[in-house]
Amino acid sequence: MDTLELPGCFGMTELGHGSNVMGIETTAVYREDGFVLSTPNNEASKFWIGGAGHTAKICCVFAQLTMDGVWQGPHVFVVRLRDDAGRLMPGVRIADNGPKQGLNGVDNGQIWLDDVWVPRDALLDRYASVDEVGRYSSPIPDPATRFGTMISGLTTGRMLIAQAAVDASKLGVTIALRYSCHRPQFGSKNIIEYVTQQRRLIPALATTYAMHLSLNACKQLGMSGRSTSDPKEAQANAKRVHVLSSGLKAAATWHRVAILQNCRECCGGQGFLAINKIGPMLNDMNVDVTFEGDNTVMMQQVAKPLMDAFAKSSGRREIAPPMINHDDIGPGCVGKLFAWRAQVLARDAVEEAARSSYDGVMDTAVALGWASVDSSSYDIFRQEVQRSAPAAWRTPLERLCLLYGLHAVESHLTTYLEHGALRPQAASQLRLKINSLCGYFAADGASVALGLCDGFGIPDHLLQTPIAFYEGPGGGWHDIGRD
Repeated sequence: MDTLELPGCFGMTELGHGSNVMGIETTAVYREDGFVLSTPNNEASKFWIGGAGHTAKICCVFAQLTMDGVWQGPHVFVVRLRDDAGRLMPGVRIADNGPKQGLNGVDNGQIWLDDVWVPRDALLDRYASVDEVGRYSSPIPDPATRFGTMISGLTTGRMLIAQAAVDASKLGVTIALRYSCHRPQFGSKNIIEYVTQQRRLIPALATTYAMHLSLNACKQLGMSGRSTSDPKEAQANAKRVHVLSSGLKAAATWHRVAILQNCRECCGGQGFLAINKIGPMLNDMNVDVTFEGDNTVMMQQVAKPLMDAFAKSSGRREIAPPMINHDDIGPGCVGKLFAWRAQVLARDAVEEAARSSYDGVMDTAVALGWASVDSSSYDIFRQEVQRSAPAAWRTPLERLCLLYGLHAVESHLTTYLEHGALRPQAASQLRLKINSLCGYFAADGASVALGLCDGFGIPDHLLQTPIAFYEGPGGGWHDIGRD
């Protein structure tokens, strides 16, 4: 496989089953020292399978395993789709999914399996196995628990998607800021001097830094869990990583959508040109809010343990707001507001679930997920600045962290005003404080903001866009097409 002689694909999603992997309908029945895999209806066809349309020769197929009439839950089987010459194997049908909004370089396909037999060793057996006489065994007897453990491996995929989203945000913000610093508009002013431009790009820079640092912390947490020999500690760590990675995948990709859209608009018509990269990234990466776990479902994954913890606690149901006044808007208020918001939403979610069902609390659960991500990301940002910021950049990074926190508060201002956590005067002061911080980063041709963009370490070849290079008033725009 390392030689690409057997390109593969990942066959989890079905036409009728996306995030509900436990509900997939593809079947696997043990027979003749192997397994017969079948697609019982069209809704059970594997859908959106990257590489399946024309390229993949093997597929890791998720299917419901039945052994001697006993359902054992979803398992994973390696299935040959095409022979060495690229011809479909017997019983395998594949169709290309056709054009998409973006990412059309990937040949997504739909797969049907018509009683395809695979040998016994085609079963991936880390969590379950079948011996030579057809006996099934697993160290995790409960199918639901076994399934949860099995898909924990998707954590890595979620972090990779989050990383791609953060990297795209870095690139988009850098291009847009470089352009804004040298593009004149209505006289001698460059567009970065306008508050409207600052308000869209500078908080985007702060958010990108926050997501970057949070993702690094999540990776470190994941690595520390692998180094422990204590099973209980490893399991607890895995749960923490699952929650954190789920929230960051959702937050980073949703932020990326908003950030790239703002960057595109802030570059005007230039942002719409493919050569300037922002538009293509916006289209090609839009799918990342959906795959490896729909973002709404991911935020609910974050909310569930918080709801469980609140329900088990003996804490008061009345949670007093911090009552932030206009003269308190600063670093000290952000953590208080985040912590209070998470508590209130956890309480509301638990109470709503008790009155109806979990389905009736979905919106509140998503809001709780956001509150958790905002709080943890702000804490990580602040701690990292205190711990490792270079002396020359400590003050700018402290202000960038504060801007991220205040911008996140402003994004959920309704919750704070509704419950009296912020007075109207404080809300007005919040807006003015954010404007002041944006002005600080945009001063002197946005030298501080551009310096922070340089801190991303983006290779020059990725910044090869006409609007990202400027040779000064005498040289004009750098035309990469003439190099």
